[in-house]
Parts: sequence; structure tokens; C-alpha cells
Amino acid sequence: MNPGPSTLINPAATAAVLAEVAAERAAQDARWGQQDHVLGIGPDRQTAERTFAELAATWKRRCQLVARDGAPEWAFIALEEVGEFLECTDPARARAEALQAAAVFTAIVEAIDRQVAGGVLVAQADERLYLDDRT
Repeated sequence: MNPGPSTLINPAATAAVLAEVAAERAAQDARWGQQDHVLGIGPDRQTAERTFAELAATWKRRCQLVARDGAPEWAFIALEEVGEFLECTDPARARAEALQAAAVFTAIVEAIDRQVAGGVLVAQADERLYLDDRT
């Protein structure tokens, strides 16, 4: 069931995560002061090997493939959102994409909390997280 754009499934969980985000932002401000960096985005910007547009297209394709296979992964959903931000050339669009990415990362934290609380997500000795196949 899709709850719709104005209804949160668990508003208390979202509020708790956003309170943690606010605390982290306060810690960042305390450490580094106000940050007003250049955005450094645009489809023609380049990493060592590829433009941001190429990276974004790759991440979007991968996200669509895993979702089509019935196994969407937060990592690729997050990368797709970051990719959309990286391609922006307009400040208003960049802001909207940054908010979308923040919302996805908030949902990831909520999912981690649910999965850890339910014993579904466990840490292995190599410190990676795995879905617990014993359930």
C-alpha cells in the first residue's frame, strides 16, 4: 500500500531520525562552522573517468534493473538520487534533488532501525551488514 505523498507510515520513526540528523548538523556546525561550499555539480563535470551524467545514468540503470528483478537495493536507490543531484544546473532543481536524497537517506536509516530491531539485519565479522537468512 502506498500511503500517498502527505502520509508517513511511521511519523514517530521519521521524527526520531530527523532529530538525529539535526544533532549531527549541530555537531558539524560546531566543528567546522557554517559551510558555504560551491555546489560543484552539472552534467559535464567529470571524475577521473566519467562525467556526472554518465555516472548518474549508470546508477539509474542499475537501480531500475535490481528493482525490476524484484530486489531493490537502498545503495542503488541512494546513488540514483545522488546522481540526479550531480546532474543539476539550476539551484532550485539542485535543492529539490538534495531534499529527495535526504528523504531517501532518512528512509534508509528508518529501514536499518526496523531491520536491526527485528533481528533481520546483522553485522558480520568483516563489518558489512547482511540480511539474516536464518529467519
